Amino acid sequence: MMKKITYLLIMLLAINFSYGQMSDLIISEYGEGSGNNKYIEIFNGTGADIDLADYEIWRVSNGGTWPEATISLSSVLANGSTYIIANGSASGTILTAADLISGTVSWNGNDAAGLAKDDGTGTFFLIDAVGTDGADPGTGWDVAGTTNGTLNYTLVRKDSICDPNTNWTTSAGTSVSDSEWVVLASDDWSDLGTHTTSCCISTTTWILGAWDNGIPTISVNAIIADNYDTATNGGSFSSCSLTVNNGATLNIADSDYIEVENDLTVDAGGAIKVQPYGAFIQNNDIGLLTNNGTISVAKDTAPLNNWYEYTYWSSPVSNATVGVALSDSDAGRRYIFNASQFNDEFAEVGNNNATVLGQDDIDDEGDDWQWVNGATMMQSGIGYAATHSEAAFIVPPGPFTPPQFRYTFTGTFNNGVINVNVDRNDTTIADNNWNLIGNPYPSAIEIDAFMTQNMYDATTNPSGTLEGAIYFWSQNTNYAVNANGNE
Repeated sequence: MMKKITYLLIMLLAINFSYGQMSDLIISEYGEGSGNNKYIEIFNGTGADIDLADYEIWRVSNGGTWPEATISLSSVLANGSTYIIANGSASGTILTAADLISGTVSWNGNDAAGLAKDDGTGTFFLIDAVGTDGADPGTGWDVAGTTNGTLNYTLVRKDSICDPNTNWTTSAGTSVSDSEWVVLASDDWSDLGTHTTSCCISTTTWILGAWDNGIPTISVNAIIADNYDTATNGGSFSSCSLTVNNGATLNIADSDYIEVENDLTVDAGGAIKVQPYGAFIQNNDIGLLTNNGTISVAKDTAPLNNWYEYTYWSSPVSNATVGVALSDSDAGRRYIFNASQFNDEFAEVGNNNATVLGQDDIDDEGDDWQWVNGATMMQSGIGYAATHSEAAFIVPPGPFTPPQFRYTFTGTFNNGVINVNVDRNDTTIADNNWNLIGNPYPSAIEIDAFMTQNMYDATTNPSGTLEGAIYFWSQNTNYAVNANGNE
């Protein structure tokens, strides 16, 4: 039997990729289709317009040494744009999109195509390639696990690739997951003339009440130079990377979000505030997070009828202590749940300390809930239980409405894959083996994704460690001295 858990559901699961600013032009698409349907597309995501006179297209046929043939380029390629060089006898669809026609674009699957750059002295060197020089590969090169993927296929560069690559072995990869390319069917030109990228290709700054270079998108860096409130200044937005400058505050209001693909920087004197139902999402698991300012996330209790009702907490930031983050809680009623101590072999039935063999979901020894002091650092993904302080339980005058109380977690956003140990105590195998874990992110998590990744299934997920259900818990009944159990 695997574990059942209680889980504090607060907020969106951050997802995964690794992107950055493009360092140079890249080959974004390669066509080796039927007949003369052959072309190569290059993309500029560097953040600046590029003079193509500094670049060439190279070709090697059936092995040999770079370059056996070259194509000189011209004109200026705008940032975020593509440039297509095609065979003059290609399909009308290709020719309509083409910027340059060349008979050199006549490769077959065993011919390599490359992008070269002037080193500043008139000497060109290879910066990107499909295929490689040297030995003739025969029919073609394998790409992303597709045999002869350079013959009668269209290759599209993945949107996560931000840099050119002359190492064809690593570029081609051996599988769909490790290749830099997506392999499409022959004569599939559905992406021709556009290239989707998650790399940062430009920057826009919020200053004097407006964006100076348009509203940011997932491929545009955003700088917050003046105060920005999603409730009043334009709402939620996505950006490639995000910087909050000195003196500026970014407030993420309830029901709003800020999504950042890569890196977050909060300068000294800058601040980010996330309200209880707002969300900050950092997609890149290894994105940098530089916090020289102040980052805080506010959370509200459920409506409380009495001060002694418990709330389950989980910190969305690192370096938060129990005493500071839960400052308005009762210092004598702050606990973690030690699952390794949970043992439920017997059940009390007469409220007289007499037990019978059986389970009541209460620890027999009463040592599973363990008090923590104010200096305790809240661990990512761990659940904490605390009551509000009796002295701070202030109810507004008038008819009683259960009040809610706000707690603020200050630190640096948690990000990336966070693993949390779960325990089972096998003194008896009949009990439920409860664990209390929490959402470690400053956004909601997608519960279906969490369950899919962590729930045990003998066929689909034998490495899963959990079973059971997600429990949304709130104390709805008063304590009773005549209830069975020691807690």
